[in-house]
Order: sequence, then structure tokens, then C-alpha cells
Amino acid sequence: MMDSTGLRIPSLLLSTPYSNIRTKADVDFSLMDSIQPGMLHLNLDASLGKQDLMLFMADMPERFCKQWPEWPLAIKGQMDGNMQKMDIEELEAILPTAFHAKVFGTACNLLDTDHLLAQLDLQAETYNLNFATAFVDPKIMKDYRIPNGIRINGMVKADGPRYTADLVAHEGKGFVKAKGWFNHQSMSYDADLVVNNLNVHHFMPKDSIYELSLSAKAKGYGTDFMKKTFGLRLMLGWITCAMVNCSLIVFQ
Repeated sequence: MMDSTGLRIPSLLLSTPYSNIRTKADVDFSLMDSIQPGMLHLNLDASLGKQDLMLFMADMPERFCKQWPEWPLAIKGQMDGNMQKMDIEELEAILPTAFHAKVFGTACNLLDTDHLLAQLDLQAETYNLNFATAFVDPKIMKDYRIPNGIRINGMVKADGPRYTADLVAHEGKGFVKAKGWFNHQSMSYDADLVVNNLNVHHFMPKDSIYELSLSAKAKGYGTDFMKKTFGLRLMLGWITCAMVNCSLIVFQ
């Protein structure tokens, strides 16, 4: 239903033999107005079958398409707000046997990237991601694999030109923690990395490193090391490796 103020969709179902998309939406035509923006309310519940998804993945490697799980991809989402402030109440994607991910948060000043304010929280768990290795030469991937059961939790923020991330990934008894920020105007960055008891053998079965722990920090500006405006400071705190009996402590 549409009137002079906006579009109202109390219920809409789009379906094929393999997929269905259910949505509810209220969209004010003044949504993009910079002075008195209207509102957006959107609910999405979709189940997308492999047969339909592959129509949009025709350019993907054949091995990727073949190994993509047969289960339908489920996507649920709810958004409320406008260009001044948008709340992502829920955005969830589930592909059985492959992954389960959730994102929720808030974004403000969406039409002004210089003053963008946003925070998104992420929760994800992976299972069998073998299809993702199709983008790498099989001769290289034969020495590597993506283990099941990687759990990721974290947060990303935007504050004008400054983007911040704080993420933790768990695999088995080990974890990787990454925290840092990047300013796209000054092209400056600062990042800290901690790896604790990560079993590298799960990722590289033919390697003998096994458990790895380390701490590192990178701080600098610029991305082209050939320019005079480039500067980078790397600091390695400590490294310990199991099974190869190595231990290294380095301070700049």
C-alpha cells in the first residue's frame, strides 16, 4: 500500500520452488530528508535455496559452487530508524554445516561519512568452510585447511574518519585477539595482536609448529613504503612455539 507519505507493506511473500522471502516494511518517502527525515521499519525472513543462489554465483569457481552446502541459507533481519540514526536490532545468517553469524548495533549520520558514528557487535561460529578454499590454487591449499569450530566475537566502531576494531577468535584451546584503529584521513593506524596457545597444526597439518603464542604491535602512517610520508614501527613482544622448542623475546 502506498500513500502520499510512504510505502506500507504489512506482509509480502516472494517464493520459488527452492526459496522464500517474507518481509514487512514501512518506508517514508522523506527517509533521505536531511532536516526532518522519515522512518524506516524493515523485517526480513528469508530462506534461499542453493539452486537460486547459484544463479547469482555463476562467475564463482566451479569447485566453490559444487562444495557449497545443499542446505538453504537463512537470513533474518530487523532495522528501524532513519539516516540520522539506524538501529540494527538483528541481522542473522545461518548456513547449516558452514556458519552461523549475528550482527547488531547502531549507525548515525549515514549520509555524512565524515561524521559517521557507528558500533556493530559481531558473533560468529564456523563449521565446514571447505568451499571457501576454492579461491586458492589447490597446489597451495593442499598444505592448509580451515578447521571447524572457529568462534569469533567482537566489535567494530566508526567515529568520523577513525575506525576501531576489537575482535577475538577462538579455535580449540587457543585464541587470537586483535585490537586497533585506522584513520582514513591521516592514513595512520595502530594495532595490537595477541596469539595464545593456537594450535597451528590444525591450520597446517604438515607443519611441526603445533601450539604458538606471540604478541606484536604495529603503529604507523601511510601504506606506500616507497613514499617519504610512509612510517611504520613494529614491535614483537614474545614468541613461544611448542614441539620445536623455540622461545624468543624481542623488544624494540
